[in-house]
Amino acid sequence: PKKSKQIPDFLFVEEIQEFLNSYNDEKDDEYRDRILFTIMYACGLRVSECVNLEWKQIDLNNRIVHIRGKGDKDRIVPFYQGFEKELLEYKSKFWTKYAIDDHVFVNLKGKPLTSRGIQYLMDKHAKKIGMHMKLHPHMLRHSFATHLLDNGADIRVVQELLGHSSLSTTQIYTHVTTAQLVKAYKKAHPFEK
Repeated sequence: PKKSKQIPDFLFVEEIQEFLNSYNDEKDDEYRDRILFTIMYACGLRVSECVNLEWKQIDLNNRIVHIRGKGDKDRIVPFYQGFEKELLEYKSKFWTKYAIDDHVFVNLKGKPLTSRGIQYLMDKHAKKIGMHMKLHPHMLRHSFATHLLDNGADIRVVQELLGHSSLSTTQIYTHVTTAQLVKAYKKAHPFEK
């Protein structure tokens, strides 16, 4: 029998906002972390893609990131208006103070963050703000895909943005939230007034 694909863990928009808005931008490391987790959600990036991300891959004028993903596949991912200003500010306030090479996300010694380090930073912050769930960085990628599809994005576009070679891989994100079910029911059922 064919093994069914498990619905991926994702966060609701409000949970992502709570997580990102609870950082203290006055602390260098927390400021970096907020920008890191924001770009992961804004672009649906994998942890490995963030670890390897360099400034030369980010086009601030056109608001796009050039990503070399799994299997050395290249893709272009846009990000939302206004985030280019945040990235520019991050570069001048944090990155120029610590960086020793072109990696966007570095620790306070200037070395690139690691995948395990990013997981640790996410766990630490979730515990600090009292989020009572096991968070992992890939949840931001899952949330990115889920929220795009929930808001009407074409599944093939989401496939491109995620860098999936197969549409069936992207289809696991087409699960329906309870709120969507209720909304669709209320809109479509003849007895609903």
